Amino acid sequence: MAMVHNPTLFEVLQEASIFLGQKEDSSHLARHYWLELFDWSLTDLVLKMQQPVDQAMIKEYQNALKRLLQDEPIQYIKGYAYFNDKRFKVTPDVLIPREETKGLLDLVKAYHPKDKEYELLDIGTGSGILGIELALLYPKSRVTATDISAKAMAVAKDNQQAHQVKVTNYITDLVADIPTQQQFDIIVSNPPYISHDEVHLMTQNVLKYEPHVALFADHDGLLVYERLAKELPKRIKEKGLIALEIGFNQGEAVKELFQQAFPKAYVTCHQDFNEQDRYILIDLKGRDHYE
Repeated sequence: MAMVHNPTLFEVLQEASIFLGQKEDSSHLARHYWLELFDWSLTDLVLKMQQPVDQAMIKEYQNALKRLLQDEPIQYIKGYAYFNDKRFKVTPDVLIPREETKGLLDLVKAYHPKDKEYELLDIGTGSGILGIELALLYPKSRVTATDISAKAMAVAKDNQQAHQVKVTNYITDLVADIPTQQQFDIIVSNPPYISHDEVHLMTQNVLKYEPHVALFADHDGLLVYERLAKELPKRIKEKGLIALEIGFNQGEAVKELFQQAFPKAYVTCHQDFNEQDRYILIDLKGRDHYE
């Protein structure tokens, strides 16, 4: 009985490079996709280059290459993404986490000590990352998360279970189904904020595969902020903090919205690591607290 020959990793990557021929620097891409798909290090790649590869891995890799050529994000192909050195499940029902969102958590941490007990709310939780990170950051606190999408909330629940945190979840529009008397010390949200006029700025893999309901908003991308500015005065505690992620060109508009909604609050705009406006903080302690 003839034995099946398993090609070496070098041979697999060589064949993949030919398959990716229409792409610039296809040999580099073939290696890069292998590293990404299987979470290998470059050292792993070098050490195993002449070793035979299991047929199941070859098939998985070849299928992934076909999907990648259709612009599908590798995180959806793998079924997970990393954020803040943690692994989270992702599907096309939720956005792929962006590194910029970590800055929102850093700002919250700077304002609130870790050893205290808070009521926390994550509006539009998606894959659940912000709520989970807050639950891990403030283990004495109670976390609530909302999302309008039942499919997104299912992903969030899987991630909450995987990271062993307790979160109260609502499938609802913003805060609609949360008991009216419930208020929070910290509210965070990374809502849809891209204007429909900015579609031409988006990459094909985002436009084709990521959920548009979590990306785009009417009124030049400001609709959800306008709604939050009306809803959150009833939901935030007297000395609470609201932290929002925004689009790079929305700093002044969103700041003005919330300064009108919270005239006594200290409303500030903060930049991300690319030095672009990315976060709005509404601190109900007021400016005088810091002077």
